[in-house]
Amino acid sequence: MTPTLAASVTSFKTTTTPKTIAATWAAGDLLIVLGVTPSNVAGQTITTPTVTGLTFTPIDLEDTTGGHCWTGSWQATATSSGSGNISADRGATVAAWGFALIIASAGTHSGVGVHTIATSTVQTAALTLAGPYSAVCELIGDSGTGTSTVTLVPSGGTQPAGGTGSLAATYTFITITWTNQAAGTTSYGVSATPSGGQYSKILVEIKGIATATTAWLGA
Repeated sequence: MTPTLAASVTSFKTTTTPKTIAATWAAGDLLIVLGVTPSNVAGQTITTPTVTGLTFTPIDLEDTTGGHCWTGSWQATATSSGSGNISADRGATVAAWGFALIIASAGTHSGVGVHTIATSTVQTAALTLAGPYSAVCELIGDSGTGTSTVTLVPSGGTQPAGGTGSLAATYTFITITWTNQAAGTTSYGVSATPSGGQYSKILVEIKGIATATTAWLGA
């Protein structure tokens, strides 16, 4: 069984801080937050998301060296049902930024699998999935020429409404999820993106649930 996902994003086009996403969750749901800012300078990164009833812990956090977008990921597992505004802040408001929320429904996932941060001129990053049936969520930050049109790699991915945010000719932020991914190594990302320098990619595997098989004994 592959995870059942619901994804939503904040606006990536404003400098507003904090930003929030209204969410509703059930006991056993896994919540993943992926965040990105155009600058990885210390003091301009994103704080750990907060909401009453859940505690988020880091999965991966980008360092604060080099000239590229900063990315971070966090997770929380709901112990009871609830709702609220998931909020995150950043240390400075000098540029636009945002985050994505992915909720994997209880009973369809078995937790976080492999995850990575990769920053390079390549528009994809490889994950070796535990699989089968895994889901993959990814957020890409590109500080090159902004665009609103991308081609997903591999095909079959889904973008939430507002999942590609660009501002003038400054940058592009891209949110993508894939479900029912096979075990093994696959490169995830985009092609036909803006011609930028460094592409910062943060990826998290959400493991599916192995399907039980029953042997049939003939007469």
